[in-house]
Amino acid sequence: RLFTPRADLPEGVERPAIKTVYANRCPMLAPVSVLDGVDLDRIGLDPDRCARHREQLLAVPALRDKLVAVVSRDSTRSEPADAELSLYSGGFAGNAERARLDRARSTPASQLASTDFGFEQSRHDELLFRQRARNWPATLNDGERERWRDFVGTRLAGTHALSSFGMEEYRERIANHRATVPPGPAHSVLDRLDDWGRELERAWLA
Repeated sequence: RLFTPRADLPEGVERPAIKTVYANRCPMLAPVSVLDGVDLDRIGLDPDRCARHREQLLAVPALRDKLVAVVSRDSTRSEPADAELSLYSGGFAGNAERARLDRARSTPASQLASTDFGFEQSRHDELLFRQRARNWPATLNDGERERWRDFVGTRLAGTHALSSFGMEEYRERIANHRATVPPGPAHSVLDRLDDWGRELERAWLA
């Protein structure tokens, strides 16, 4: 139940309210003392209810061992390899890394390719490369242009982790819409979408 998407669970069945806590990520833990002086009614927190729930959990035999086994199973799952997807799972950048990122953001586009920012995390090198490719393609060298072409090609083909679908399904969706809406302005929009898709294919998948 914990690893099954909520939409795939049987009706009336809910996922357990269990979260894995990592260092330098959300959700975070803090000592109870942070609640001193806090308006508990305003934030909707009932400490007595929390204490009762804690006692219920502590009273369950072997619950700790079972949770450890569940977490160990989850830890074997690989993190998303793509740099953009890892923005939501790869943890936050530390202060030193954030300073490097701030330096990259303030560096003129013309100097990005020749500047070594010394990122600790390789995903930030990839993100910077994609930023340059999307916004300042003239800063790419021949090898980087080929690398960007490969990236865009896999996305359009639908084989990249960031792609919801590829060009084949894109054309199928246009055809399905064309068959279900009456002739008129909608068909004109579909024609333009079809032309745009073919232009992308010619530019990136040829």
